[in-house]
Amino acid sequence: MTNLDLDKRITGASVRPGRDGVDVVWSDGHLSSFLEPWLIARRFTDENRKKRMEVLRDPELFGADYQIQRAHFGVRFHY
Repeated sequence: MTNLDLDKRITGASVRPGRDGVDVVWSDGHLSSFLEPWLIARRFTDENRKKRMEVLRDPELFGADYQIQRAHFGVRFHY
């Protein structure tokens, strides 16, 4: 987070072909694509605000005995 550039700006945006989302070009040349369902879920509607506040109000806390699930993907590292 210390390397986060807060001066990034949108330099271009267009509706994706088929109108299923939006493509955004940032000032550093990076392209971000946002699909319609993702955008709809993050709209600033009263309903969505209530959902976000419910999650924030009732966080799920874990104790010291919580075990993080691990997954092995068959990749072996050689040192």
